[in-house]
Amino acid sequence: MALTTTNPTPQADKNIGFILDPGPFGGPVEFHNLAIRPEDLTRTEPSRTVVQQTLGGAFVDSFGRGLGQITLAGNTGWKRKFPTHRDWLEEYLQLRERVYAGWHYHREFLALAGKDPNEVKLVFVDTLDQICSVVVPSQFVIKRSKSRPLLIAYHIVLSVVEAEAGNAYVKAFKDFTDQERWFASQASLGDGIDAITAFLDDLINDIDGIATAITRFVDAYIVGPMRAFTTLTARVLGVVNSVNRVVDAVFSVPMALAQGLTQAATNIFRAVANIANLPNRVKARYMEVAGAFQNAYCILTKLARRAPATLPNYQDIYGASNCSSTVPGTAPLSPLRGVNPFYSLTTPVSTTVAVSISPEAQAGIDDMAKSDPVLFPRTGANLRRALDIISSGVGLAA
Repeated sequence: MALTTTNPTPQADKNIGFILDPGPFGGPVEFHNLAIRPEDLTRTEPSRTVVQQTLGGAFVDSFGRGLGQITLAGNTGWKRKFPTHRDWLEEYLQLRERVYAGWHYHREFLALAGKDPNEVKLVFVDTLDQICSVVVPSQFVIKRSKSRPLLIAYHIVLSVVEAEAGNAYVKAFKDFTDQERWFASQASLGDGIDAITAFLDDLINDIDGIATAITRFVDAYIVGPMRAFTTLTARVLGVVNSVNRVVDAVFSVPMALAQGLTQAATNIFRAVANIANLPNRVKARYMEVAGAFQNAYCILTKLARRAPATLPNYQDIYGASNCSSTVPGTAPLSPLRGVNPFYSLTTPVSTTVAVSISPEAQAGIDDMAKSDPVLFPRTGANLRRALDIISSGVGLAA
């Protein structure tokens, strides 16, 4: 009999955190996603039962479920964590504010206003263990130790007043954590592109010296084309960094060009490093540059797979069907009739970048990006010709 196995449930996107709902009179709902999962999590579910021993036997008085208890123990870390990018102090302050101080404050506020304080709800959401319960903070303990001076440890005891808080809270928490993770990834990718762009700026200033170091071994005229190609790549990466939040129709062309250029640059600098009799010091520098372009390509690949942003309601585009605007309960005429809905429902882009690529330049980019420089070595003249074709055939116009 063949054994069948299944992959375990992935935990990367199974978040644990809290929702503080101040009710209809207390302001917006607040979320707190624990950047570091608790070290210990215990959930106790008692029953309100009493066993009665009698002369004729025993029986049980059962009055249903009792108030459960959830105990959390962990720490807030010591540096900024993905996806929240909060440090240990910010994490502790927000955790205490939303789980303990905020709950008491909102209840007191409603009570003083003559409203029902039970409108305030603290919801514990554990998507890993499928727990979503309305809780009351019974204890909030902070622990500091000289043996771990950089850590703030917490011990939280929660009393469960509603075992099932409802799917609406689960969905709201998931939407919040998905959005939090997306914005954090965009910020980290943007930082990565900024770092690569800064590296390229330094490379452009230093490219003459780097390229001149190999003129004894290859065509001396390669210096100019290498500088032009590196400058072009830096400009395209700058365009990608400035428009990576706009619609795909604007974004896809410079993105594809940047991916092709960085991949081609990786192979170009690797090809130069493989030239025979090249000094090790010069070869190491070219491999360093090739590695930087490879990192840029990886960052761009992740950015191209970014999660789509939340779109507004496009219902008004469709408007009413025949006669439906005069029938009660059906759709009215579209308020967008007579106008271009694209410009009305999307954020205008301040700068539109026009990218032009000649067929020869595109073929050169594809050839350099896909050709392994180790298996298919390039001569200096061949590299110079490819760089000239690519640099002269790509145009950027704002």
